[in-house]
Amino acid sequence: MKKSLLLSSICVLAVSAQASIIISNPSFETPSLGAGGYSYNTAGATWVFANHSGEAATGSPWFSGSPPDGVQAAFLQNLAGDAAGSDFISQSLVGLTVSTSYQFTFFAAMRPGYNADPFNVFLGSNNLGTFTPQSTTFASFTTAPVVASSTTMTLSFVALAPPPGPSINDIDSAIDNVGIQALGIPEPGSFALLGAGLLVLGSTFKLRQQK
Repeated sequence: MKKSLLLSSICVLAVSAQASIIISNPSFETPSLGAGGYSYNTAGATWVFANHSGEAATGSPWFSGSPPDGVQAAFLQNLAGDAAGSDFISQSLVGLTVSTSYQFTFFAAMRPGYNADPFNVFLGSNNLGTFTPQSTTFASFTTAPVVASSTTMTLSFVALAPPPGPSINDIDSAIDNVGIQALGIPEPGSFALLGAGLLVLGSTFKLRQQK
């Protein structure tokens, strides 16, 4: 009986740990803008786009080639005269586990013909790093880990500062394929193996009881 309870407890813990936080529209594919299209302050994207930010599709002026996932990406534009921090992209994440460490991944690229727009990534008020794309080809980035202090927190990509001017008055970056990982929690495949092992253990224990 005790072993059965132990097995049940382990299974419950495994299922609970496997539950993942879903980032809605992580590759900015919604709404569909059509080839070459782009939109400032895009509505219906589940992200909040503030000031000079939005979504763009393949063939638009905001990035070259195809983004890492799908046919659209987000963009941050910082124009001369913009207040620091006024250009940003954000989404409220629900279902975080308090005291659990999380890390975020994403891809970013420069806009062809323009300087990159450096930006900070935040979870709530926690600054997870400053990122500056170095190429018009999308490259992967990973933030510093952060410990969740609430079950609901806001993930933000915030443009750092206005262009230096006077010759540079428009700086831009594209962002795509945003992901989250709870550190220290095994991938789903590991749980599948754990479940199989528990079944074998349970069957063995039952056979021993019958002998």
